[in-house]
Amino acid sequence: MAHTTFQDYNQNTPIVSAWLNDVDSVVYPPTAGLLVAGGGYAKTTTVIEGAAGTVLVSNGPGVPPSFSNLTGSGTVTFVGLSLPNFLSVSGSPVTTTGTLTATLATQTANTVFAGPSSGGDAAPTFRQLTTADITGLSGFAPLNSPAFTGTPTAPTAAAGTNTTQLSTTAFVQNVGLNWSQTAGIGLTTNTTLTVAQMGRWGILQANGVVVTLPLASTVPYGIGFTLARAPFYGSLVTQGGDLLQPEGASVRTLYGNESITVVSNGAGAWFVPIDAASATNPNFAGTQISFISTGGATDQQSISMTRTANYSGGSGVNGTVRIVDTVGASPTSFEWALTSIMNNSATAGENVAVYGQGNRQTTTTGATWAGVMEAREVVAINNPSTALVGLEVDNRSNGTDASGNRIGIDVVAARYNTSGAATTCSYGVRVQNDGDSSVTVNEAFSVVANNCNYGFDTSAGVINIAAMRMAAGQAIAFDVNSTNQLKYDGTGLGYYVSGSEVVRLNSSGSLSLNGAHGLQLQASLSTGGVTPVLTANKPGSSSGIGTWVSLIIDGNQYWIPAWSN
Repeated sequence: MAHTTFQDYNQNTPIVSAWLNDVDSVVYPPTAGLLVAGGGYAKTTTVIEGAAGTVLVSNGPGVPPSFSNLTGSGTVTFVGLSLPNFLSVSGSPVTTTGTLTATLATQTANTVFAGPSSGGDAAPTFRQLTTADITGLSGFAPLNSPAFTGTPTAPTAAAGTNTTQLSTTAFVQNVGLNWSQTAGIGLTTNTTLTVAQMGRWGILQANGVVVTLPLASTVPYGIGFTLARAPFYGSLVTQGGDLLQPEGASVRTLYGNESITVVSNGAGAWFVPIDAASATNPNFAGTQISFISTGGATDQQSISMTRTANYSGGSGVNGTVRIVDTVGASPTSFEWALTSIMNNSATAGENVAVYGQGNRQTTTTGATWAGVMEAREVVAINNPSTALVGLEVDNRSNGTDASGNRIGIDVVAARYNTSGAATTCSYGVRVQNDGDSSVTVNEAFSVVANNCNYGFDTSAGVINIAAMRMAAGQAIAFDVNSTNQLKYDGTGLGYYVSGSEVVRLNSSGSLSLNGAHGLQLQASLSTGGVTPVLTANKPGSSSGIGTWVSLIIDGNQYWIPAWSN
C-alpha cells in the first residue's frame, strides 16, 4: 500500500490523495491524463467516469473506492437565517430539522424599492418617488408646470362645470365661446330657443323677428347665446320674469348690423358681458370701464375709434359707437346715456365738451348731418304730464353781461375755405314737420322767460330785405288769446278784433274803417271861408268847391267838400 496522489499535469495541483495498492485504474470523474505517483514510481492511469449525482465512496482497506448515491438522513444542532428587513424570515433557527422560508415584508403604500433620493450611493429601501427619480425620463412631463407636446387629450367636463378641472376644446365649444360656422341658427320667424341650442349663435334673416330665450334657471351657469348681426332688426326677449342684466330689462331691440351675447347665471338672469372683468365676475356694479389719461400738446385722444364703411348696399343704422341705456320704472336717479363734462381753466383756445362734424366729401354726396337730436314717444299719449324735449340748451352763470358773450344757441354761417367763393346759408334756424300735414307745431318760436328784455331783436344785423317775412294770410297776434291781430290778406293789411276787421289799409292806398260807428268826423268852418253851395249832391256841380272827399261808411258812400285854406 502506498500513498498515491492524482495530480493535474497542467496545473500541477493535487486532485486526489489516497493510500492505494498498486492498481492500474481508479474510478474518478472523467478527467484523462493523470499521473499516479507512489511507492517511488509513477504510472499512467485510466480514469473511469462515475454516474451523475454520485460521490466517490471508500469501500474499506484494500478495496478500491467507488461512486455511490448518498442515502440516509442526519440532524443539525443550529442553523439560522438573517435577511434584510424588507424580507420576513420564518422557521429560523433550525435546531434539529425544519425549513427556512423568506417572504416580502409589508411596506407603506405608494412607496418603491429604490436607492437613496439624494446624496451618495447606498443600499436600497422602500420610499416615495421624488421629482429627481423621473427627471430626464423621455416622454414624461413634470408635475410642476408640465409642458405637453403633441395633442394631449383629457375628459370633457359637463356643460356648466365651474371647478378647477381642466377644460377641453370640446367643453369650450359647448360653452359657446368659440362657435363653429355650422352652429348658426337662421331665424326667419318668431322663435323660442331651447336649452340644447344654447352655446350656439343665431342670425336674424327677416325684420321684426322676436327671439325668446329659455328660462335662465334651466341653462347651466356660464352657457351663452349670441344673436348675431344682420341687416335686419328684431328683439331678444326673456321669459318667466328673467331679466337682461345690467339694464334690468326683459327686452333688447336690435337694429341692423347689431349683435348681442348673453350668458346665463343659472338662476333667473342673463348677463350681457361688456369686458373681460365683467364676463368673469358679472356683478355689473359701479363703473364698468374707466380710462384715466393725461393729454399731450399734440393731437391726442384717450380713446380713438376709426371705422371705414366701404361695403356695398345695406340697410338700417350703422355706426362706430352705439350706446343703449334702458331705464326701468323704479330708478329715481338721473340716467344719462351719454355724458360729456369738460372743466375748462384755459385762457386760450376753443374748448368744447361735445363736438360733431359732418363733412360732405364730393359734389354728389348725399344729405349730411353733423348732429341729430331726436326725442320719441313710442306710445300715443294725449296731453302728456311730463316733458319730451328734443334739445335743451342751458346757459348757467352769475353776473351781468354787457358784452353779450353769454349765448344759449349760436348759429354761425361761414365759408369752409376763407379764401373761397362767397356762400349762402339758406336757414339759420328752421322749424318743420317732416312734410306731414297731420303734425301740428303749436309754437315754432316761444319766449316764456318772466324777465326778458327783447323777444326778437334784429337791430345789430344788416337786413337786406326784411327783418321778418310772412306769407299772405298769416297774422301777428297781440294777446295770449290772439283776439287782436294784424294780417295781410294779399290786397291789404287789416286789423282784426275777435276775427272781425275794424281797420283796413288797402294796397291801393285807401283806408277803410269798419264797425257800428265806422267813421266819426268833427269839423268847423274856418273864419272867412267860402260857404259851399251844394246842388244835386254831385261832386263838381257846385261852383267854388275844389275838392270832394269820398267816404264809405257801413256800405254807404258819402261826399264831403273840402277847401284849401
